[in-house]
Amino acid sequence: MYVAPKSMSIDMRAILQGDTVQKETLALGVMWIRIHRAVGLSKQDKRGSRHGGSDPYITLAFSKYGKPMYCTRVITDDLNPIWEETAALLVTPELIKADENLSVELWDSDRHSADDIVGKVELSMQKMIQHPGKMYPQVSKLKGLDADSEMPGELRWEVGYFAKTQFRPALRTDGKDKRLPENMRDDPSFQDEQGTINSQHDDDVMHTPPDPLWPS
Repeated sequence: MYVAPKSMSIDMRAILQGDTVQKETLALGVMWIRIHRAVGLSKQDKRGSRHGGSDPYITLAFSKYGKPMYCTRVITDDLNPIWEETAALLVTPELIKADENLSVELWDSDRHSADDIVGKVELSMQKMIQHPGKMYPQVSKLKGLDADSEMPGELRWEVGYFAKTQFRPALRTDGKDKRLPENMRDDPSFQDEQGTINSQHDDDVMHTPPDPLWPS
């Protein structure tokens, strides 16, 4: 947390109050990504199929930070690999402020040397959060390391941004464990620590469980 961003927002009020309870995730929502397949990749290896093949896999990262957040399995000796894998990445305010891009990078796995990049696709996070709540199918031509360069092949995938849901008042509880006998529910030793509650939102967080309709 202290290495990647150039700046960080810290709630000093909670620190001064000695409140160590993390009430809510800082994320704005999730980026949901389904990776279907790649078509027509370039040959990277002399071994394998008759005229050489590739052992492709895909990583998901944020272009400026560069750290992979998800990696698919490696499919050996295939220029038209099919993954059908799904991943979810948290979208934080820092990523939006930094004008980050989602970077989908396709690599060739090598046993005896560094893996080679076969191509990549980038997508603006700021554009995605303007169209929430829907998956968008993509057929993307692979780019090279340079912005204007192209690589053989294309990627077929889906992406969507889903904002954090609002609390449902019907799910609100008094914070007491209903599984306990009534004479024990008010005992503080059986209740979760709530920390300092400074706002209605903090109160809602501490007394409303996750909505089962939105498991992510």
